Amino acid sequence: VYSKNTIISPHFEAIQLPNVGRESHTFLHHIVHKYNNLADWTIFSQAAAPAFGFRANNAQSGHMSSGVFWENYTEPYPNGEDWYMVQTV
Repeated sequence: VYSKNTIISPHFEAIQLPNVGRESHTFLHHIVHKYNNLADWTIFSQAAAPAFGFRANNAQSGHMSSGVFWENYTEPYPNGEDWYMVQTV
């Protein structure tokens, strides 16, 4: 878990990062610093709980697309696919 907040919860361990670059900075930081030791399956997600729909400037916005569930991201496919991507038009 990474945090860009100045206050870190005592309930879990988090790696503190500077508040720059939005989530893409955090994702890239993880890949670069763990490149030689990446997990077989890594999930990159924003801090908000996953939910349907995008609502700009709203902490409840979940960025999930219709027909896609959080479980689609958290469990590798049983048929051997090694990545999952959702595209909407």
